[in-house]
Amino acid sequence: MSVTDIEHLRIIMDERDKRYEQRFLAQETALGEAKHGIEARLVLLNELRADVATKAEVDALEKLLGPIVSRLDRMEGKSSGLNAGWAILLAVVTLVIGVYAVWGK
Repeated sequence: MSVTDIEHLRIIMDERDKRYEQRFLAQETALGEAKHGIEARLVLLNELRADVATKAEVDALEKLLGPIVSRLDRMEGKSSGLNAGWAILLAVVTLVIGVYAVWGK
């Protein structure tokens, strides 16, 4: 081998070394971006899991409060019925007094 052949091989090796270094850097950049994307997805997944836990807690709370709300609705209905009954009684008494005032004399 002559000196020019050795220099030529060194030039080729240096070029290939540069290419491998560029590829390595490109791979590191791609891995960094992929890692960042995965971390962002994990954050969203953790938020979703927290929402699911919150939804389960809300469902459990609704299950506990359901009978209480039902009882309040019944009590409200009962008081509405009593109020209507008093209104009817008052109307009848007023009618009787009115009839007596007109025809009772």
